[in-house]
Amino acid sequence: MNYQIEFKKNYMKACNFFGIKPKNIKLKIIKNIKLINKLSSNVPWYAVGFYNKNTVIMLDKELFPSRGHKKREFSKVMLHEICHIFIKKIVKKRIPVWVEEGICQFIAFGDKIKPKKFVNLRKLQTYEDWYKLDNPYAYCSNFFSYLNKKYGKKKILKFIRLLNKRKPEDAFAGVFGQDIKVIEIEFRRWLKNLKNLKNEKSLKKNGKRKGDRKGNI
Repeated sequence: MNYQIEFKKNYMKACNFFGIKPKNIKLKIIKNIKLINKLSSNVPWYAVGFYNKNTVIMLDKELFPSRGHKKREFSKVMLHEICHIFIKKIVKKRIPVWVEEGICQFIAFGDKIKPKKFVNLRKLQTYEDWYKLDNPYAYCSNFFSYLNKKYGKKKILKFIRLLNKRKPEDAFAGVFGQDIKVIEIEFRRWLKNLKNLKNEKSLKKNGKRKGDRKGNI
């Protein structure tokens, strides 16, 4: 893989989503586990990518398995970290971690990985809150997938920009028309319906297979 070419592709994906083209964003590849441990002392042991100002810092793809990641995740992790920089360019103050991580994860990974359990978005304000939970990425990325499908990307971008002027809960209600508590309840129902549909399809598929086997005897 040509890392710079992959970086440019992911940079353009972020540009297309956020509608801006920040300059001087760079990529740094680390080929030494000990070095990335020093550079990422404030992030979890499993981190394979992070950012510092305008630089995306990535562990070499070949070393991803050493931190529990699959090599095929490399490009998506890169895009995730690029998105952090874009958000910092748009919002000039600290925002809740569920917002920033949720958007970055949604853009990079989508909603294919469904959360195993619910979390409370309003209790995910800081990284200290975030690291107390077991993988809240899936829940938060699926939440933004839900917002995107129901309200559209333009409203998500409007919400991000409004965070410069209003408190997160006020910005959210102002853009999406309802309190975040209400929309999170709707989102959880949506997740449950998706799970039920998946289970129904699985049962039908398995039932068909059993029927086929009986017919073949």
